[in-house]
Amino acid sequence: MAPTTPARADPPSIQDGLNVGTRTSLPSRHWATRITQWRKERPRPAVISPSGIVVDQRSLGSNTGTGLLHAAVAAVCETRDAVVWLMGEPSTLRLWADQNPVTEAPTAIDWIAPTPETAMIMLGDAIDRIAARRAALRETAVAVLPTGDGYTKCHPNGRINPPAIVIVADLTGWEPDPDLISRLSLVFRTGRCVQVTVLMAVDRVTYDPRPAVIRQTAQIRLAGQLAPNDEYGYLFGIPWNLNVKAPKTVRAGTLLAQDSPGGPVDVVQVRRLNAGQIRDTALASCRHPALLEPSKPGSEYRQRWIHPHIVRFLTVPAGS
Repeated sequence: MAPTTPARADPPSIQDGLNVGTRTSLPSRHWATRITQWRKERPRPAVISPSGIVVDQRSLGSNTGTGLLHAAVAAVCETRDAVVWLMGEPSTLRLWADQNPVTEAPTAIDWIAPTPETAMIMLGDAIDRIAARRAALRETAVAVLPTGDGYTKCHPNGRINPPAIVIVADLTGWEPDPDLISRLSLVFRTGRCVQVTVLMAVDRVTYDPRPAVIRQTAQIRLAGQLAPNDEYGYLFGIPWNLNVKAPKTVRAGTLLAQDSPGGPVDVVQVRRLNAGQIRDTALASCRHPALLEPSKPGSEYRQRWIHPHIVRFLTVPAGS
């Protein structure tokens, strides 16, 4: 089935960020200021970093945090120099892994991990890649820094080579695993400088070891409906203003977003995708030029789509 939307002639770079919807300022608690704000402000593109944390306690069926992950994956698929590694809740992964990459053209969905066991393999490979890329940068003495045209100095052809890896992890349905969280935190802390990033979704931030380290260094923090309000203060690093009622501010399809600790909080209206649009976006990324090589000899990367857990996930219908 051919995609209904033609591929863009000028696909963006991962360094331009991920456009996941529209963004406006958080409404003021003063009604007069709020009216002025509503009259003057116009929604702007919600361009977020591929390195961050999403927290939402709404049920999975209406979870805007999960919807944001879909929007972020779609945005990565539309870039020319990045691939996606999907990990976590099977219901999130299944929409993107509808076709078998072993027999069909590969897409930007380069790897999936529907179980903690396969996630550990994926993160181990990511750690090996980060070490190799950092060593290569030290040897060549070339820092991966943006230049005026938005690309990297060490890649004048305008592509990141090797391509960037965005690990999108939906951990809302998994029990905390110390070993997995340790690896995920290591990738989060050390991978950003070599274009290996993590965008993680969880259902809470207090009394949970999963986001503790990532929350400190995330380049983007997003929150849906949380209870109690202390969750917002802990995530955003500021005393939460109780005069701004989260259930009223955070409606269906919206999240609160913060780019830096203690910074201003905005409202993001998340781009919505149905199952058909998700499939079309994945198929359109078949023209994706970004291909990865195994991280090291003996790596399980070449066998990533024939792991028993992956084969079962791809072949057994949901709910079986």
